Amino acid sequence: MHPITFIHAADLHLDSPFQHTKGLDGSWKELLKESTWQALDNLIELALKESVDFVIIAGDIFDKESYSVKAKVRFINKMKRLTDAKIHIYIIHGNHDPLTEDPTRNFIDIGGHPYVHIFPSDETISISHYKLGQEVARLYGRSYWQRQVTKDLASECIAKQQQELQQVPQDKPQEEILKIAILHGQSGLDTDAQPYAPFTLEKLKQSNIDYWALGHIHKPTILNNQHPYIVYSGNVQGRHSGEIGERGCYLVKCIDQQQVELNFHALDAVRWQELEVLVETNNEDEDSNEDNEENKYNNYNDNEYKDNAISIIVDNIKNQLSRNIKDEDKHHIIKLNLKGQTPYYTALRQQGVLEYIAEELSLEKLLIISIVNKTLPIVNIGNLRQQDTLLGEFLSLIEELRTNPQVFKELRKELDELYGLPTFQQITKTNAGQLGKEQWNLIKLEKDWTMWLDEVEQLGLDLLLDIIDRNGNSACVVGVEMSENQEN
Repeated sequence: MHPITFIHAADLHLDSPFQHTKGLDGSWKELLKESTWQALDNLIELALKESVDFVIIAGDIFDKESYSVKAKVRFINKMKRLTDAKIHIYIIHGNHDPLTEDPTRNFIDIGGHPYVHIFPSDETISISHYKLGQEVARLYGRSYWQRQVTKDLASECIAKQQQELQQVPQDKPQEEILKIAILHGQSGLDTDAQPYAPFTLEKLKQSNIDYWALGHIHKPTILNNQHPYIVYSGNVQGRHSGEIGERGCYLVKCIDQQQVELNFHALDAVRWQELEVLVETNNEDEDSNEDNEENKYNNYNDNEYKDNAISIIVDNIKNQLSRNIKDEDKHHIIKLNLKGQTPYYTALRQQGVLEYIAEELSLEKLLIISIVNKTLPIVNIGNLRQQDTLLGEFLSLIEELRTNPQVFKELRKELDELYGLPTFQQITKTNAGQLGKEQWNLIKLEKDWTMWLDEVEQLGLDLLLDIIDRNGNSACVVGVEMSENQEN
């Protein structure tokens, strides 16, 4: 067969209403509004640059069924750049933009173009792709006809391919053509919980299809990196702070059915990220002797000290961001989690400090939308555990739970009952939300229990030290005493 190069994309979600944008200024909101269209432009530029044979869009071109005529015309005009370059386009409709009889809400009118191929919603069909007069690929697929489709469309593609295979005379040699199935759906057969064309991975692996071009799941994922190749391209643009990291498409180069090269290309115009940064002492700027450590804790209300501490923290975070942010030409929206044991623990807890740091870090192409402070003071937990205090008793209990399985079993029984109480459910929605019942029910393995205990210890230490802080700065003094006893 002739070598083939194509782009596998999905979930463009054009005209998507973005979430988590409260508080953003007008320029960032406008940037987000246009970002899905910019990602489409980036896809087109990649297709033209690589001179691909065709582009696959595996569903959800638009975010809603009721997309406007203006948006439809805008999309068609962009597709014209591909068709003018004689690049074919293969499209299925997904659950967000099901194919209907309403002419304003489908692309039937461009389906007659010789380079645009739209799979119908009434049956699974195959479309042959030719190169230099020879059939080099055959694509199978079916568009959604309504928002929730519970049919096993993967099996329909497999059955269609097998039916065609049976129709070929036995004495005729099989043509070396690439078989591609385009499917918008998700793994699993529980149609009540998963109403989107459910399939099993094993069924896809056992099929005679060479490449499964999947859509619907927004995270780029290769389910099988060998024949048959089973790939989610992910969406081309993250739509909220939960869709973090690169978003784009796969450039697929096929020498034959067995030799397939997958290359992910980022297309996103705005990248959502969640980063962890360590807030630590900069030894070049800070004297590490105990007297200076005590000043850091006991003088946290001193404005000069606080300003200096915040300046060091900002520089520290800037250095880490510069190392962790890729593609500086893109716009980035970032959620920061501050971690680590730090002498600046108390300074970070002062009112307005996190908001000020976010403003200092935000640039023309970088926006910090939230900062979560998970830092801890510099304390020797072993020594704190031995003290005859509420904090010492709490830390001792955590250690006993780590080392005594019987105590854990007793606590688990009590917590199972406790989580059912309305009062406790209210508490877990506020201060201890991340330790709530849903997470508790997920704990099955010993490593899960250990991780849960670590979270409990950090949260409890933070809350108890905060109580001590608000009733005097004895927590800070304890921190200094314990740090003096630490081994280097």
